[in-house]
Amino acid sequence: QASRAIAELMADEIAHAREGTVLREIREAAPDQAHSLGALLVEAGLPTSSDAIGSAIVDLVDQPSALAANPDLLVEELLRRASPIAQFARLATRDVELAGVHIRAGEQVVTWMVAANHDERVFAAPEQLVPSRDPNPHVAFGAGPHRCLGAILGRRLLRAVIATLRRRTVTSTAPPVRRASSYMRGYASLPVTIESRSAGNQV
Repeated sequence: QASRAIAELMADEIAHAREGTVLREIREAAPDQAHSLGALLVEAGLPTSSDAIGSAIVDLVDQPSALAANPDLLVEELLRRASPIAQFARLATRDVELAGVHIRAGEQVVTWMVAANHDERVFAAPEQLVPSRDPNPHVAFGAGPHRCLGAILGRRLLRAVIATLRRRTVTSTAPPVRRASSYMRGYASLPVTIESRSAGNQV
């Protein structure tokens, strides 16, 4: 029932989407599937976007100087560190050998995106936030034919967060607490105060 309500809402939003918006891009790219894709973006994108934003806030509270970096590069680094979906399982479609391990067709393989995004063979100082890291070949959105459909939306949301926090002062009021999950990486608790730098008003 909730999914149906979301689908109906998204259908209306897509039908009246303004030029230059993500929903307009969806409508133009896949007009026959725009309704279902819009609903999927909301259902799958809301929790992952929330987790990515929470992780970004934690990183930027710890390293506020990062806000001065190129926002395009900073977004990619925040996504690498967030890795909202830690792992995903797939079925092998054929026999294959991967890193010396033989995988048979039909066997389940768990891909750990968070591990790939912290691979020291690919990323120098992978545990550090490097705001201007370039190149940044992270797989926070997956890769290949199963790449996340909401990648454009996720990047735009983080750009909006960066633009907003450049005009705010964010202060942690208690240590953040990670959610106990091996699938979705996010915070169960993230107490902060956000104040306008100009007026000093708490938000």
